[in-house]
Amino acid sequence: MEATFDLHAGCLEHCIATVDAGLAATKKSGVRVWDSILLGHASASALSRGDFKLADTLLARMEADVRESPVADEAYFRGMMFWHHFLAKDMSAATHQLDRADRLTRRRGVPYFIASAELGRAIASHHAKDFAKAELALESARSIAADQDNPYLSWVALMFGAWMRLDREDCDEGMRLLSQAMALGARHRYAHFHYWPKERIAVLCDRALAAGLEPDYAKHLIHLHRLAPPPRAGRYANGPGQSGSTPWDDFRSPSMAHLSNSRARSNADR
Repeated sequence: MEATFDLHAGCLEHCIATVDAGLAATKKSGVRVWDSILLGHASASALSRGDFKLADTLLARMEADVRESPVADEAYFRGMMFWHHFLAKDMSAATHQLDRADRLTRRRGVPYFIASAELGRAIASHHAKDFAKAELALESARSIAADQDNPYLSWVALMFGAWMRLDREDCDEGMRLLSQAMALGARHRYAHFHYWPKERIAVLCDRALAAGLEPDYAKHLIHLHRLAPPPRAGRYANGPGQSGSTPWDDFRSPSMAHLSNSRARSNADR
């Protein structure tokens, strides 16, 4: 549970350390039912940190483990392989893994991983400029999130929807979705998903800061993930006659006490 919390809260280094401790405990006890999930969490954390060497090692261990694991574990593995290949710009391999994850989850009816596959499909389709397919996939993920009463999946779908609409210069709808995403994320202190496009998240934080949408939460995401300012950061903030300063210029990292309080609030929300 601690590793799952760390993954959702964006505490990626701590997530990996927690997984290491958990795997040592399962090896000692001989009860290995959680190994695949733990390895998936650590793999997601490693990929979001850009540590592909560690991710390769973890995914190799996960692949060996899922051969005798429940279908949800293999779906998680296929999803992480999709993201690994996507980040490496190998779209053929990424799509192959995503299709396998989708077939597995639909055959067995695992709603969370069906939604996860749909979110991956939205990313891949948007990248391929098949925007209609991307929107259908997002709508499917949103519907599952609503049916399951899962605010975490709703937050991810809103964030991805805002990114994709803004990327297509549909600013009104993009900002509407971003406003909802930032409000929901700030309420629960969500800060990470196992598909985590850091450069796009930085753009969303920039737009949120400029529009005054949950600025403390936007700054929390920037600090937590060490996000670099996107190209021309802050260009939406300065109207006629305003200075050339941007929200990023005045950014100050939240204190460790603030982050600890945020984590405590998130834990209380669960």
